[in-house]
Amino acid sequence: MIPHLFYYQLVVLGLLWLCVMLHAVWPSRSAGSQPRPAEVAPIKPKRTRSQEPQPFADLTHKPPCALCAQEAVHPQASPPVPPEPMPPIP
Repeated sequence: MIPHLFYYQLVVLGLLWLCVMLHAVWPSRSAGSQPRPAEVAPIKPKRTRSQEPQPFADLTHKPPCALCAQEAVHPQASPPVPPEPMPPIP
């Protein structure tokens, strides 16, 4: 009786032969069939943007009605109170 290891080696050799044959038959790129590069567009200079700030289109600076104007007024915060001095260390 033939050992199983023989069959496994035979299968590996068959797969190796198949890979070699496919590599030989598979179409490859040749030097003459490379695609031509596309036309290169001329380099355009970058746009310069204006330095002045642009206002937001939807930003409102004043409330639309008198009632909203009363609600929009925020109370002024009182100035911060300085902390009490630390007691001296004896």
